[in-house]
Amino acid sequence: MQFPIKGTFYYAADMAIELSLLAIDETLRFQLEPENPYDENAVQIWLPKAVHAYIKNHSKQEMTHGLLLGYVPRSLAPKIASHVQHPESLDLRIKHYAKHGKQIEIDCLVTIDQAWLNYLSLLIHSKFISQIERFKRFKQRTWNKST
Repeated sequence: MQFPIKGTFYYAADMAIELSLLAIDETLRFQLEPENPYDENAVQIWLPKAVHAYIKNHSKQEMTHGLLLGYVPRSLAPKIASHVQHPESLDLRIKHYAKHGKQIEIDCLVTIDQAWLNYLSLLIHSKFISQIERFKRFKQRTWNKST
């Protein structure tokens, strides 16, 4: 199933694009964030590559073991969270990414090895979210061209 990563503007997605770390079919990983004050079912999406993150005016460097790109959409997170505890049954990859000005789009493709009924429910839900996101992007691009 495919869905957009939410919150890319606020996290390290811009850095990942600038450093050319993103690629189609690049492996990503989920991480639960139960202490998130806004959503107890929050699921982070990480690019698990070791990179040098520049701190302050690029004078210090710190080695990190990945970059937080954003989050699973809130309405899909509770369903995904139940599968994150079994990472051997998940395959999460980049399907699409683009940067339009300050807007960053990253779509993921996740494959879950599970019973077909649960998978079908997740697939329908993710298709719905993807369609809404495509409509928002189309509306925003159309609005930007007309102004």
